[in-house]
Amino acid sequence: MISRTIAANPKGTSVSRFLTSLVLTDGHPMDAAALAEQRCATTPHVAEALRQMMKTAVGALNTGSGLNAIQAVANEFYLLAQSTTIADRLAQRCRRGQFRTKVARELGSGAGAAWRGEGLPTPLTKTLTDLLELDYFELSTITVCSRDMFRFDPFAEQQIRDDLVMGIARKLDADLLDPANSGTAGVKPASLTNGAASVTSSGGTAANIIADWKSLLAAVTTPQDGLVAIMRRSTLNTINAILAGVGYPTSADSLFSVPVIAGSTSPQQITLVDAPTILFAYDEEIAADVATESTLEMSDAPSQSGISGSGTTAVSLMQGHLASVRTTRGIAWQAIQDNAGSPTQPGGVAYMATAY
Repeated sequence: MISRTIAANPKGTSVSRFLTSLVLTDGHPMDAAALAEQRCATTPHVAEALRQMMKTAVGALNTGSGLNAIQAVANEFYLLAQSTTIADRLAQRCRRGQFRTKVARELGSGAGAAWRGEGLPTPLTKTLTDLLELDYFELSTITVCSRDMFRFDPFAEQQIRDDLVMGIARKLDADLLDPANSGTAGVKPASLTNGAASVTSSGGTAANIIADWKSLLAAVTTPQDGLVAIMRRSTLNTINAILAGVGYPTSADSLFSVPVIAGSTSPQQITLVDAPTILFAYDEEIAADVATESTLEMSDAPSQSGISGSGTTAVSLMQGHLASVRTTRGIAWQAIQDNAGSPTQPGGVAYMATAY
């Protein structure tokens, strides 16, 4: 009998090895594939993905490529990001839409039914619908690292993987939930909480928490059939500790019988969302590529413009012995049921800033 030990690599290892191989070979797929053959014995599909990239002139790692090895590497990255971001975990509970495709929504009370007596006509129920369309928005993040890290740091794979995933999660979830995000036409969608009903926290005792929860529930005017709470894990842990202190039963994944999506990328608030009242559109792919000879404007608010010629001093990756990794994905969302008294206020969302 022949036995072989197979390493149980953490999820996302394949994509970090794929990108590392490209960085260390200046982006040349042939050399990267040879390097991956030597260094990535427990993930042989990485070398195969690089060979496929070379043969087909695929310019970046992309889950939509349709190539088996490349798709296997990219899908692993997508699934890791999907399990990390609050937005993706919420999207699984919401109504699915398509970019720039009109979808119908109900504005009235909805279609109804009535009892009919023998020989009598069937009553009609008036309903009201309209059409809405989600624009295409693209979220992109660039991580710049020293090339020496790729070469000498034994934990570089983990660092690259975490930087890529958390770079997406922090920005995506902040813009999803930050009440101050009113959106920018053609650039990014407004947050779900922008213009939504807000509740002021009454304090941090068990009685306060229960009273505030009732107020949040009252602020959500939709049927609440798919209600979910979003908060930081630390907030949920603090609430559970307070409630447990007075003998109230607690759970690691729900609060007052409502499922909780907990994540460190949530703002310091509790957000209630009636998921079926939210429309999400998203690409089931994340594109990732590397560069070692580009010039970048090192700013989180870049002012460069290829049209006007504006911009601040840039940094050469080659001169600084640096490498950059860029990830890109398309995603958008919109509330589809508004409060009757305020046609611009989403009825299926309410939030409360917290000190815990």
